[in-house]
Order: sequence, then C-alpha cells, then structure tokens
Amino acid sequence: MPNERVERNEPILKECPYCKRAYPTSGFTKTKSVFFPDGYLSVCNNCIDSSLRKNEYSWKAVDKMCQLVDIPFVPYFWEDTKRGNPRNPFAIYAALYYGKEND
Repeated sequence: MPNERVERNEPILKECPYCKRAYPTSGFTKTKSVFFPDGYLSVCNNCIDSSLRKNEYSWKAVDKMCQLVDIPFVPYFWEDTKRGNPRNPFAIYAALYYGKEND
C-alpha cells in the first residue's frame, strides 16, 4: 500500500567507514533519504564535522552535505546553528530539520 509506513531496524552500534570506529546511532546524522535504509548517514558526525572543518564550513561543502541528507540548505539558518553549536554543527542543523536533536 502506498501510505504504509516502513519500520526501520536501527542497529545498536554502527561502524563509520572513514574512522572505522563503532558508535551508537546517535553518533550519526538522521536522514529520510532512500539511499540510507537504516535512517542514518553512513559517515559518523565526527568525520562529517572534520570534513566540513577542513573546508572551513564553506557553504558549498555544507550544501553538498545537505543534498546527501536530503534537507534544504538555508545559509542564515546554517550560520546561526554553527555560531550557537561549535561542536558538530551539521548534526544539530540536520536534526533541527527533523524536529528534534539527535540524542
């Protein structure tokens, strides 16, 4: 049926392919993208933040990450989020679009 909700099985721990560390799912950014069937990006929040930091949090880099997560990039909202959350601002930004922060 087209309106049926598909329940996702959330793993207790998930391994990041970049740093090879296992984190609880709260260490990953939630997404509704069909490309991530477990509901989380495959790369951990720490690696995402490290990558964005290397790019000096450029709008281009953040916009690409937003496209991956399937959320809009709103520059003024991003800047406010980054200013108020210097540690892992992208995880907070993405979580705010889904209505709540990651645990």
